[in-house]
Amino acid sequence: MGEQILITCTPRSKGFTRSFTTVQTGGTINVDLDPVVPGIFNGMVFRHLWCSCDSYTPNTPVIAYGNDVIEFQTDNQGRFTAELAPGFYFFEVWWLSCPQLVEIQGEYQDIVLDDSEYCEDVDKPNIYLYPEEAIELDVEIVFPNGGMVVDSVPDYGDGWHVTVEPSGLIDGQYEYLFYEGSLGDYSQYDAGWVVPVEELEGFFRDNMALTGFTEKEIDDFVEYWIPRLTDYPYYAMYPQYNDQLEDMLRLEFSIQPDSLIRLIYCIRGLADGNLSLAEPTVPVFEREGFTVAEWGVILK
Repeated sequence: MGEQILITCTPRSKGFTRSFTTVQTGGTINVDLDPVVPGIFNGMVFRHLWCSCDSYTPNTPVIAYGNDVIEFQTDNQGRFTAELAPGFYFFEVWWLSCPQLVEIQGEYQDIVLDDSEYCEDVDKPNIYLYPEEAIELDVEIVFPNGGMVVDSVPDYGDGWHVTVEPSGLIDGQYEYLFYEGSLGDYSQYDAGWVVPVEELEGFFRDNMALTGFTEKEIDDFVEYWIPRLTDYPYYAMYPQYNDQLEDMLRLEFSIQPDSLIRLIYCIRGLADGNLSLAEPTVPVFEREGFTVAEWGVILK
């Protein structure tokens, strides 16, 4: 029988400490924790399970979504090299329930992916633009705590550059900017409403009108979302207004609007209507000058 030795490994650059037990039967153990390829990001991919210790993931295809899409594969010990610049990336592997956000720092870092980690998608936000005169406008979506645009019309690219008429017509063909995004769960769940499924349309029409949306904007919301909210007898509505959205999903403009109306409902289906929530304070937005209005849903 060989002697069991506990080996603790810590990368010289910022990373995670790993401990494991091995059987030493003689000879020398050499551990090289320097980057494998200098100048290119290096690391190992580990899978975290609540019921056991972290384990490396050998021969696993990985996709990292950031400003670019980077694809790579781990070797038989879970190691990899990839051209990843410092910044936030969503990592996707086959066994994750959803892509997981990781901040990359330096040239070496272990990537620990937790299969219980939760992320959320913001679905079909519409951004309506109403300048006082025809303008060229840059619009950028910023994720202060990490995130990414996963779909858009027109194409988002590095941000929208559009021509907008006072009527709200964009580039001569679009009524609004459409996008979908993936981000961490930063919604507020303290205040909201519990609404029976049969009362949803009336609730949305009244609530959005109170906030300051136009009839056309409300019609667009109702037409899209009412047919999709049918699986539960009740729904909890947690409103995210301008202040909450600034920390999770920020809009930036080359020409600052005079009025900005933002409302994204975080919606959760309920088996009954017994959930008790604090009554939200509904901010009332005045539409003056160059106005931007945005609605959307985070469906739990």
